[in-house]
Amino acid sequence: ERGTLNLDAPAGRYVHDFHPSGAGASAITLRQLMSHRAGLVREPPVGNYFDNSSPSLEATVRGLNDTRLVYKPGGRTKYSNAGVAVAGLALASAEQRRFSEYLAAAVLRPMGLEDSAFEPDSSIAPRIAKATMWTLDNRSFAAPTFQLGMAPAGSMYSTVLDLGRFMSVLFARGGMSGGRVLSARSLDQMWTPQFASPGARSGFGLG
Repeated sequence: ERGTLNLDAPAGRYVHDFHPSGAGASAITLRQLMSHRAGLVREPPVGNYFDNSSPSLEATVRGLNDTRLVYKPGGRTKYSNAGVAVAGLALASAEQRRFSEYLAAAVLRPMGLEDSAFEPDSSIAPRIAKATMWTLDNRSFAAPTFQLGMAPAGSMYSTVLDLGRFMSVLFARGGMSGGRVLSARSLDQMWTPQFASPGARSGFGLG
């Protein structure tokens, strides 16, 4: 809404160290990244679910330089957590703030989500639920708690009450008692299937 980012400009305008190989890779746009149409691999080689080194978002995106596009950008839907990570880094770079800090200030706190965060800061960490995992031979162990490098792709810590509050803002089309987080027009664009036939009711919007 402020015009800080152009969704149809190449992502490389905002993320300078993003160079996967493949036809059309240099022209990948933020809109394609946010709607899973960039043709990127699903998971980044660095910062994925099995990488316990807790790399930075920058290192995660830089790791995509060792990958090749699965599809030409814009051509087919290909779900990609890696793509959402790149879009998150573009936002962080444009705002010159860490992704988690900017989301807290610009989205979570204005919505009243006081018990939500994209990293386990001091107010969140003591209250994170203890998880257990198990093996096929019925042994159980404490789930690991390392941070993923692709935090924008879904690494938000939250509570049931905060998630309910989030849904209420969406149902109110971006409005809330203390003002407006985003315009109804922006929300409509986010909910509209991208790269789809006019009037389509299914597909990915802008994540």
